[in-house]
Amino acid sequence: MNDTNDLFRITDLRFRYPDRDIIRGLSLTLAGGRFYGLLGPNGCGKTTLLDLLMRLQRPDGGQIHFRGRDLKAYRRSELARAMALVPQNFYINFPFTVRQVVMMGRYPHLPRFAAPGPDDRARVDAVLETADIAALADKQVTALSGGERQRVIIARALVQDTDVILLDEATSNLDIRHALHLLNLFREQVDRQQRTLIAVFQDINLAAMYCDALLFMQNGQVAVHGATTQVLTPETLHGIYGVRARVMYPAESNAPQVVFRR
Repeated sequence: MNDTNDLFRITDLRFRYPDRDIIRGLSLTLAGGRFYGLLGPNGCGKTTLLDLLMRLQRPDGGQIHFRGRDLKAYRRSELARAMALVPQNFYINFPFTVRQVVMMGRYPHLPRFAAPGPDDRARVDAVLETADIAALADKQVTALSGGERQRVIIARALVQDTDVILLDEATSNLDIRHALHLLNLFREQVDRQQRTLIAVFQDINLAAMYCDALLFMQNGQVAVHGATTQVLTPETLHGIYGVRARVMYPAESNAPQVVFRR
């Protein structure tokens, strides 16, 4: 029986493409109201795991329970009100404006065929300001830079007002000012609103600054996971990535930071 505090309970999860296994018997339990960093070498299954949690892919075996129910039992509309995804790559070929794309995040909350109302428009305006893209509101998304488009998709996820947000390298295209701004925003939402964030990172130091817990994937499984200060060690980094590093605690970051050896 699932503990009521468990947000996700994953049991013996498996997924494969025709030419290779991606997720291999992964079992994991995640509690709500925390910021999780998902790390690991390229091709280890991080993006696939997010896709499986969002039910964008169907597993070849095993189970995912979300809030005590089999994920397969949820209607798409239910999941859209519960979880939002910021994908690694976002392509749009139609000349929607930034405001129109962000408004798409309100659609799961609207009755069928209903138009957005004043409250929806006010929520979008607030998030445009929060994501620092209000000045871009009437620009076409196709005319934006990669970093600007990424901020638009993050805003769309925020305006969806879900308890769970999944981020797939969401800050990788952003300059450091906007990356820190948005990560501070996500951290605040975890602390004040008890949202749950599961974020794929390539930058280990950014993950260490913001995440309560880190999950290191390797060969389709979660090899190491736990509180950030406990699992971010030279031994973990060498075992997962094959690199030599020191872990330090600079006062400026108030978090462990990694210094790599050349």
